Amino acid sequence: MTFNPDEVSKPEVAPDGKPPSGIPPSKALRSFVNDASIGGVFLGQPSRVLVNGKIVREGQPVDEELGIEFRDVDPEKKLVYFQEKSGAVMAKSY
Repeated sequence: MTFNPDEVSKPEVAPDGKPPSGIPPSKALRSFVNDASIGGVFLGQPSRVLVNGKIVREGQPVDEELGIEFRDVDPEKKLVYFQEKSGAVMAKSY
């Protein structure tokens, strides 16, 4: 299967209304987001998400080796945001 970046949702504006970092995502982040399985989203403070069979809270790592964490959820757009150490952010629909 070939990675197609057009199949991955990319935020134009972050959920907090601030523009995205402008930092391009790494190949590792693009691949992680493309392959991630979102099994459920739990809204609240903090939000939680079931990613690849693991429940994580906002700010917790979803892949420590790659340095990727679950950032937050936009329930209106049905997007889950992930961020890597460089500050690059990508979103995946659920």
